[in-house]
Amino acid sequence: MKIAYCIICHKYTKILKQTVDLLFNNNDIYIHVDLKSNIKEFFAIKDKVTFIDERIDVKWGSFSQVEATINLLENTKHKRYDYIFLLSGDCLPLRSDSKIKETLTNNKNKEYVALDIHFSQEEINKRVKKLYSNVYYSKNNNFINRIIKKIIYKYLPENELLDRLPKLYKGTNWFGITEELRNYILEYIDVNKWYIDAFKQSFCCDEVFFHTIIFNSKYKENIYQANDKSNICFQALRYIDWKTGPDYPRTLDETDFKKMKESECLFARKFNNKLDINYYINEFIL
Repeated sequence: MKIAYCIICHKYTKILKQTVDLLFNNNDIYIHVDLKSNIKEFFAIKDKVTFIDERIDVKWGSFSQVEATINLLENTKHKRYDYIFLLSGDCLPLRSDSKIKETLTNNKNKEYVALDIHFSQEEINKRVKKLYSNVYYSKNNNFINRIIKKIIYKYLPENELLDRLPKLYKGTNWFGITEELRNYILEYIDVNKWYIDAFKQSFCCDEVFFHTIIFNSKYKENIYQANDKSNICFQALRYIDWKTGPDYPRTLDETDFKKMKESECLFARKFNNKLDINYYINEFIL
């Protein structure tokens, strides 16, 4: 089994290095380094990965993360892969390479895409309904910024392409998909060029853009159904804690290991960069 790992990152950390060291031998790793970052800082892993040339200045909440993801998927097209996984620079595998492939083999042709059923259609549509301005593309959501956003929202232009869109779906933006589904996504974007235009000034569309294509296609029938329904991310085989805090998602450390080991997940994010790597390897990989 051949896997392409696509990683979106903005800084070089020991977490990123560890993920690369664990996965590169029997797989291919493609990395998108944020255009704002100095790519020379990543050269310690340059012999183990492919840095893609089409780098994007990724801004939180904007279409830029979708662009970076599309560029990564495009770069995997020149080889055959059984699966393509999208990871962040803060991810670590929770199983060895052989165990990951054993899980995927036992669930042949399944698509690991997490759908969030808790959002109303109105809330999802709101992300694409308006042409958002740059003030929305900031994680700084203090009291003043919230007031500004609330005031200007009603003055934002309407997205005239909203009515052309199929039913919108939302979920976790970190996925694992078959080569066949990757090809379908890229072909859909190429044939329906207006689709990208519909999302260019949307808000947090990285959680909507790909899910809308997938869940309006035949591939929705192949979506993996996790045994544990308590966390939607498990559907994508990701351990991501959006519940316990204090930050969201929670920054994981050694105290989370027991829950991660008991899960069916293959990957987890996001990790504290002070993590004891040797302890982690003994718990999950060896």
